[in-house]
Amino acid sequence: VFEAFCAWVGGEAEGAPGRAVAWLGACGDVLAQHFAGLRSLRGLEQPRLVELEPGAAQARLMAAVYGFFSRACEESRIAMFAEDLHWADEQSRTLLAHLHRSFAVEGSVTPLLLIGGYRPEPAEWDEGVAPWLDALQNAHAGTVRLTPRDDGIGRATV
Repeated sequence: VFEAFCAWVGGEAEGAPGRAVAWLGACGDVLAQHFAGLRSLRGLEQPRLVELEPGAAQARLMAAVYGFFSRACEESRIAMFAEDLHWADEQSRTLLAHLHRSFAVEGSVTPLLLIGGYRPEPAEWDEGVAPWLDALQNAHAGTVRLTPRDDGIGRATV
């Protein structure tokens, strides 16, 4: 799910290298460790990270992802579309849920819009997708069911 995110940051870095590195901030090394597409960014320091136990390493990654989007959203609102969530791995689902919880604040306008697409047939889902989707359903998340279209209008809409 986050490979497109890395490609987007890489594209931003080509046009405005300082901007992308500023968004990555002090957590750029953590993000580059997990997302290979970020390792080649000019200006990104990549010191060797201290090894942590798995829970602490995951917390460090969650903080780095939130920090990136928080800094990027200071400039403008962002819409992130994640496709094929029925095949998303556990780490991607965990990161998306973390972003959802972190930016969905009661009574405020969120600067980050997360849109996800998945097949409606649970038989095609990876294990863990159904409980994850159920957990996301609250006042800040909802489901819109789109019907298949064969006439090209559906593709034009997206």
